[in-house]
Amino acid sequence: MTKRKRPRGSRGARDVTNAGGNSSASGQGASDLMVLMPTSGSLIKRQLQIKEIINRLAETGFSQMALVHTIYGRPKPEDRVDTAMPKSLWETSRTDDDENKPKDPPIRIYRRLHVVLENLSDVGLYMKNQGLCQELLKEYDLISVCPRNEGVFQSACATASVADIVTLDYSIRGTRLPYKIRPADIKAVTERGMAVEIPLVPALLHTKQRKALVQTSRELQRSCAGMKPTIIFGSGDRTFEESDVGTMGFRMPGDITNLLQTVLHFDAKTAKVATGAACEMVIRRAQARRWGESDVSAVFLHEKGKPSALNPPTTKEDDENSDADMNGDEIDGTPIAKAARVGHNDDEASDDPVGDGFIQF
Repeated sequence: MTKRKRPRGSRGARDVTNAGGNSSASGQGASDLMVLMPTSGSLIKRQLQIKEIINRLAETGFSQMALVHTIYGRPKPEDRVDTAMPKSLWETSRTDDDENKPKDPPIRIYRRLHVVLENLSDVGLYMKNQGLCQELLKEYDLISVCPRNEGVFQSACATASVADIVTLDYSIRGTRLPYKIRPADIKAVTERGMAVEIPLVPALLHTKQRKALVQTSRELQRSCAGMKPTIIFGSGDRTFEESDVGTMGFRMPGDITNLLQTVLHFDAKTAKVATGAACEMVIRRAQARRWGESDVSAVFLHEKGKPSALNPPTTKEDDENSDADMNGDEIDGTPIAKAARVGHNDDEASDDPVGDGFIQF
């Protein structure tokens, strides 16, 4: 009698959820919160491309995604969510019971507004209680800001409380960001419960931008000393040689986790939650912002004794062990001085750590 072989899962999709939405080992499904909307082609072509992307993400272990509509500066009437991102782009009619009833996609879809900020005067539109465009902003499930210079970046981190995500776009200029990341900026973002996001696809598609990804990650790690910001990674711009590569630009959750640890040198915890629990924190903050939570940041600060996706409930024994570790020289076997530096790599002798075999497209 021959043994029946156990079916193997997809490579890189271990410990993540499938399209059915089953929980992973960490209790959260994988999410890609930066899937840019197709902008070229006919309506039918864009519908087919979005459908292919949804199916690709569902098959590779993602349970949630955010379609992104990009604007520059101030929102306009045509940027209203039902005009810019109608649900008809990804919803189809049922063919079995009711033809008029929309068919649910295999994964949960959020609609996100991505704001590219170049002028300091535009940052004020994304402050709390600035009512000029609040109605339009509340229509979106998620809001992100992408600063393009030093002054806008500092102002956005300190005052743009309507935004849920601050995106670090390293593909703008050379091999570095067009601004410096200061610890004060990361502290302001962390206190508001906002997340810091780094897109991955530009570095996967363009050889010249791979060093920029590594440099951005290192600069972020150095600025996070002693703090625990929410760090997430999304897909980003899929343009290669003036065309959208579509599903070719996506990677499995397991591949992303390995990339964050082995190439970008983030610590294991940050790499594990970057596409899972950290994204859940962002979504929860956005929901509280939209529905009028009085103090959004208080819900998401990683305070002791307040369970969250990144700070799970602890037992009395865990608390005693934690207190004992803090009184000693180590935390979970790691020296305190090293543990305070989030994912920092001490070996920085080489300015160009990216070789030819980084990630092949």
